[in-house]
Amino acid sequence: MSSDKHIYSDRARPGATDEKSISFGEPRLVTVKMFDREYQIKTDQPQLVELLAAEVNREARKLRDSSPAQMGPGHFDWPVQVAFQLALSRFRTQEEYNTLKAQIDSEAERMAERITATLDQAEAEKMVQRIKADLDDNL
Repeated sequence: MSSDKHIYSDRARPGATDEKSISFGEPRLVTVKMFDREYQIKTDQPQLVELLAAEVNREARKLRDSSPAQMGPGHFDWPVQVAFQLALSRFRTQEEYNTLKAQIDSEAERMAERITATLDQAEAEKMVQRIKADLDDNL
């Protein structure tokens, strides 16, 4: 295990938060441990960096448990596999989101058509009632 520290800059986009409250502030260095190494990441969202590092570590543990291969030259490259799995998970989540959004948009259009038809029918019924009332008044 190496105690090398790597410094990265992180500017996560606003709105990319978890259920926990993510605070913004002055950029500072946050130390997180991933792949048995410490990394220093400059960020204005330290809690988000910690959440993301925890997710990377969870994915690495899942991969190690499912494929206990050795890491290093000529062996299984854990960081690349973790990055790929996380990207694949994000891609699938985005596809699911797009599918759900399309279904919701489609259902919203149907509901709008139903509401419009109901309102049009109610307006037509009111018009018929007015015409009948006008005819009754004139007779």
